[in-house]
Amino acid sequence: MRTFISFRLRLVVLSVSAVAAVAVAATLRSADHADAPLVQVDAAADINDVYAFLSPTDADRLVLVMTTNPFIPPPEVGTASFSSDVLYQIKIDTDGDAVENYVVQVTFAGNGADQNVIVLGPAQPAVVGETSRLLSGAPALTGRVSRGATADVFGNAQMEVFAGVRDDPFYFDGERLAEILAGQETSFRDPGIDLLAGMNTLAIVIEFPLAMIGNATNLGIWATTSTS
Repeated sequence: MRTFISFRLRLVVLSVSAVAAVAVAATLRSADHADAPLVQVDAAADINDVYAFLSPTDADRLVLVMTTNPFIPPPEVGTASFSSDVLYQIKIDTDGDAVENYVVQVTFAGNGADQNVIVLGPAQPAVVGETSRLLSGAPALTGRVSRGATADVFGNAQMEVFAGVRDDPFYFDGERLAEILAGQETSFRDPGIDLLAGMNTLAIVIEFPLAMIGNATNLGIWATTSTS
């Protein structure tokens, strides 16, 4: 199974204060919560959103975020897990041809409180469009999936990683959108009512220096999930 969501990102001027911030983008396609029939039966492979922005504390570092497993209710926060059968990938185009030049791959081992996360890359893939083969010889980083309200972040001298349950950062006034589409309203309300308030998602957050992708600043970024 392959789930696909993508957007084109131009890293020019970004001002962010949290993971929930959405990057300035030249073209954007985002927010896919349980929309496709195939992912409705495999929430672990369902990509909700992809975010990318420069670190608010260091403009030479890139932050990538992928959220999966939509609509996790509060009672299930303690038991929600990533799938050890899914290959999670974030792909980065640095030359504008819509083909990945670098890939970050994320896999998981174990379940529940004992689950570990393994991150490979960013590295140049041997084959573009790969959905199953792991990167060979790429930098690897391993840590524990975060549990609880306090974020458990791990890393090394270059990369920092978080993987765990978080409140869904996508703000969506679904009721008003339905009214607009039905011709009953002409604009969104301010403030809106977040349809996803109180719902959680599994988030993968990875931060690393732009130097690891050749200091490119005009990037195309998309994510895939795949199972064998």
